[in-house]
Amino acid sequence: GSTGCAASDPAMAAVVREAGEEIPWFHKDAIADSGAAFGSDDACAFLEEVQRNGGMGSYLLIGSPLAAGHHNERFDFQEEVLAPAVELLCRCALKLDALP
Repeated sequence: GSTGCAASDPAMAAVVREAGEEIPWFHKDAIADSGAAFGSDDACAFLEEVQRNGGMGSYLLIGSPLAAGHHNERFDFQEEVLAPAVELLCRCALKLDALP
């Protein structure tokens, strides 16, 4: 089997954008809204299920230079992206109270 793709809810994408713009590590010109997400089958399936049950969600990708592509024995990313990524997710969670 396979899964399709999922589209982020505009309200959640706005939360992610706002939170990312508050963190100096993220370059403002690198924060981009996009359409459908294809990056991970399971993430898309989870997002679709949340939306199907009346929830909202957003797919996000935090980039890093890679030593090799995904599913490669030499795959490695730069760990300095982890702290800003965690901060982004925390800030998003704190902003959820403001959503309708």
